[in-house]
Amino acid sequence: MISYSIAEDRDLSGILELQTQNLKINLQPNEIEREGFVTVVHTIELLRKMNAPYPHIIAKSDQEVVGYALVMQKEMAIYIPILSNLFKQLKTIRIKEMAFENYAFFVMGQICISKDYRKKGLFKGLYTEMKARMKKDFDYVVTEVAIENSRSLNAHHAAGFTTIKEYKAEDGRSWAIVALDLNE
Repeated sequence: MISYSIAEDRDLSGILELQTQNLKINLQPNEIEREGFVTVVHTIELLRKMNAPYPHIIAKSDQEVVGYALVMQKEMAIYIPILSNLFKQLKTIRIKEMAFENYAFFVMGQICISKDYRKKGLFKGLYTEMKARMKKDFDYVVTEVAIENSRSLNAHHAAGFTTIKEYKAEDGRSWAIVALDLNE
C-alpha cells in the first residue's frame, strides 16, 4: 500500500538514501538509459531548509520512502549552483503573454522513484499530491530535465508538464525546461 504525504524531518534520510541509489554518477550507462537518473546531490541540512514552509512530497510503503518530489522555492536557488542556468532561462520565457517570472511558481527540485516501485503510478501520484497541496499558493511548478534523460522527460510529459524551452548550458549539456499549470 502506497501513501502520499509531506516529508517530516525523520523522512529526509530516506530521501537521501533513495537519491544516492539513483545519482547518475552511481549508475552504469545501461542503467542511465533504461532507468533514468538524478543529477543534484543534496545534504540533510539543505533538504531541511527546502522543506519549509512548503514540505517535500513523499510516497511511502510501510515506513520506507519509495518516492519523493522536492519542493524548492526560488530563494533556495543560491544553495544549488547547477540550477543557476534554469533561473537565467526562466527570465527569458513568456507564457500566456506574460513573463514567466511574474507568475507565482516554485521549482520541483528533484523527483525520484525507487526502482522496485517504478511503473506503478507513483510519479503521477507524487505530482497529483503536490498539485493539490500547492495550487492555492502557486500558478506553476517548473523543473528542468536533461534531454538525455528521456525516461524522465517522457514521464513529465505524461504527468501533464509542457516543455516551455530547451537550451544548451555552458558545459554543453542540453536541458528541457518543463512546467505544469497548477490551475488546469
